[in-house]
Amino acid sequence: MGSQSQETEKVDQSGTKEGTATQTDLPAKEWTQSFPAPPTTQPLIRDGNVFVGCQDHNLYKIDLQTGQQEFAVDVGDEVGRGLTYAEGVIYGSSPAGVFGIDTETGEITFSTSEQITGFGINTPLVSQGRLYYSSGSRLTAFDIASGDRIWDKRTASWGGQPDLADGTLIVSDAGDTDTIPSEKSRIYGLDPTDGSVQWKTDITSDSLVSAVALSSDRTLSVFVGRYGLTAAFDTATGEERWRATVDRDGNVVGQPVVTQGLVIVPLGGNGIYAYDVTSGSRQWSINGTEVGTGYRIEALNGHLITAKSSLYELAIADGTLKQTHDLSPSVAESLLPAVEEDYFVYPTASSSIRLVKRTQ
Repeated sequence: MGSQSQETEKVDQSGTKEGTATQTDLPAKEWTQSFPAPPTTQPLIRDGNVFVGCQDHNLYKIDLQTGQQEFAVDVGDEVGRGLTYAEGVIYGSSPAGVFGIDTETGEITFSTSEQITGFGINTPLVSQGRLYYSSGSRLTAFDIASGDRIWDKRTASWGGQPDLADGTLIVSDAGDTDTIPSEKSRIYGLDPTDGSVQWKTDITSDSLVSAVALSSDRTLSVFVGRYGLTAAFDTATGEERWRATVDRDGNVVGQPVVTQGLVIVPLGGNGIYAYDVTSGSRQWSINGTEVGTGYRIEALNGHLITAKSSLYELAIADGTLKQTHDLSPSVAESLLPAVEEDYFVYPTASSSIRLVKRTQ
């Protein structure tokens, strides 16, 4: 089993985009689409449409050109934060289970009968006819065609969503998250066919609970901990390659992004930190008071996008603030916009999404 399908686009807590989003004509005008309840997902743009989940249990499809609603599908409970696209289907999760919805018809093509505990943050991973989902103490692999569970692996508390690197499923076990440092925190390399352990690496100085971010050559996996540790591991062996620490307050985890040879780690009010992905040496950092940094960040065309009420564009090379977008209504807390070269669609703090053209 190889790396993630190239027809998959993932929009998740790591803030990265993967895959081949279809180009479409630029929207002719800005628009706002309101919903009965607040958005709970980062919008996903695909094939001339915007997909977003809300607290009212619905996944919505919105026409990118007009902002008009195309369909709303009830998935049984509040939609979790991360959506994934693969081969004409949007995948997501709710406490009622993991679901897949046909982007053209709105038909539910995949669903699980198992309720999800500790849901909300992680994004399903889709590859070669299988779907992998981590939630609470369970990491499960499903057959997409049948919906059957292939294997199920349990531990103290799985961290962020996994990813695939050369036939290995990389994921963190956050351990006892009520005890920091956690003596049971581990990084796992699993066989995606049956969930068996290929390697594991113990971590005792922090609880690495972020989603995994892979280097461009997929040889390094990077995780971020609750209390300021960022560490990189060999994806083939699990050997720790480097670690870097930051003194910080609180235990909300920033989600790392790998781009242009750097690992970018947003830590909210504690700032943004950039490390060389190979060596771990710090390249630059920004104080959290300089921009309204949240805990998620996205890379696009040489810029970093972060948001906290307003939207900020930073230079990847050195973190210089390039542009500030003061938005009204403001950006919803903890959610990133979907950003394209000439426009972005952001979830607002007032139960809507809004398309705004970017000024260069």
